[in-house]
Amino acid sequence: MTIISISVSDKLINKMDKTIKMRGYISRSELIREALRRFLSEEEISENDNVIASIMIIIEQEKKDIEGKIIKILHRYSAKIMNFSHIQDDDRCIESIICKGSWRGIQELLLELRRLRGKIIVRESILPLSKR
Repeated sequence: MTIISISVSDKLINKMDKTIKMRGYISRSELIREALRRFLSEEEISENDNVIASIMIIIEQEKKDIEGKIIKILHRYSAKIMNFSHIQDDDRCIESIICKGSWRGIQELLLELRRLRGKIIVRESILPLSKR
């Protein structure tokens, strides 16, 4: 196995160490290898491959105007949306979106969601459906 060196901020190291404990990784190296595998497996998906995506969005309640913008975006991509859920949770809203389509189309949807300004977090999980 090849050894590489990288520079990482103390803040990121602290987050890594917490994640290692929380998720049961054996070492920082194992966590980094897993993160690289996930990143590179997404990169292997071609633009035309069909994928299924789970997208989670967390919005601070004080930014209700973002919800309207999200709905407009989702309407533009309605052919790809299989399921959409809205959950009110204390001082935030949680949006759960399941969609299916070409990787390129899903990337475009994610890009529009990430461009929204305000207290919003967007995370996704992508699974390829195409045979290799």
